This record gives sequence, C-alpha cells and structure tokens, in this order.
Amino acid sequence: MSSAGTLADEVVATGPENDFDPTRCRGTVRSTGRQCRKYPIAGGTVCIKHGGAAPQVRHAAKRRVVNANAAALVARSGYDPVADPVEALLDTAGEMIALKDALADQVARLQDVTVTDRTGVESVSAVLAAYERGLDRLARTLVAINRLGIMERHVSIEEAKLQMMADAVRRAVYSHTANLDYDTGQRVLEAIVVELQALPAAA
Repeated sequence: MSSAGTLADEVVATGPENDFDPTRCRGTVRSTGRQCRKYPIAGGTVCIKHGGAAPQVRHAAKRRVVNANAAALVARSGYDPVADPVEALLDTAGEMIALKDALADQVARLQDVTVTDRTGVESVSAVLAAYERGLDRLARTLVAINRLGIMERHVSIEEAKLQMMADAVRRAVYSHTANLDYDTGQRVLEAIVVELQALPAAA
C-alpha cells in the first residue's frame, strides 16, 4: 500500500472509550475504527502519522515537555510559601524583564526570523516567538502592578519599616541602658543620620 493510501485510510480521532489507552496515539485507524497503537511524539498526544509532524503540534509538544520538566524540578526541590505577595510580584516582574532582555539579545543576532521545515512550511523562529510571548506577559504584569497600586503600597511598606527602625534607634539612644545625656544622644543620632546618608543607594 502506498504512503498516500495509508494516510487516506487513517484519520486523527479519539479511539473507542472501552479500548482507549492514554499512553498510545489518540488517532484511530479508519479501516478498523480502533485506536492507533503507536506511541505519540514526546509531549504530544498523537504519532507522526496522525498529525505529530505538523509544526504547531511539535511546538505545543515541546512546550509541554519543558513545563513537565520544570514541574518535576519544583517537585524535587520543594518550594517556600509566599510570605510577601507584593515583593514576590515585583521580583517576578524583575525576572521577566531580565528574561526579555536576554531574549532580545538573541533576537538581534538572528539571521532569519522565520524557519522552514522539511515540508516547506514556514514558522516564526522559536526565539522570536518566546521573545514576543515574554513581552506580552511582561506588559500584562506591569499593567497589573500599576492597576493594583503595588508600587505605592511597596513604598509605603518600606517607609513604615524605616520609621520603625528610626523609632527603635531613638529609643535605644535615650534608654536607661545607654545612659546618655540629651546633648550626647543628639550627637549620636546626628552621627547615625550622616552614616546612613553616606550609604550607597540600593540598585
């Protein structure tokens, strides 16, 4: 039987429920109506003959493999619960910007922004596609940060922390333990202020 005849004899579909094996290709053989017994491509649900060779199917399968590997790594390594959602979101935005910049550098070095597979079908370079997705997600994250007023809340939290530290230092300077007179306490506080102002600004 020719390859054309074989392809015409089979279609992509879900096999009979009473005979379905999730580890096998989800396509069915048209002549028998039974599920294809071949294994699907890595990360996919169908074999090469039942659509696994299509560029969009291969790309989706690769994404599933990457996500599965990342999930497995997290499961092995464990993770800490989020104690400060505001700080966590700001950190995430920072990582997204770093990733966007790294991908932008790779995009700038691309010779061609499209690639052609062996069937002659053109698709956008994986690096460019990842860069575009990164831009979109970063934009949505920044919009969320702005809409929720997270930066203002973050600044308010930091100011409150600084005020608490200043109050603690003032109490310590004028405490019975320090045993300083008022004028000496003032000079100590002024010296602390000078030292703090001399510290380099946070990046």
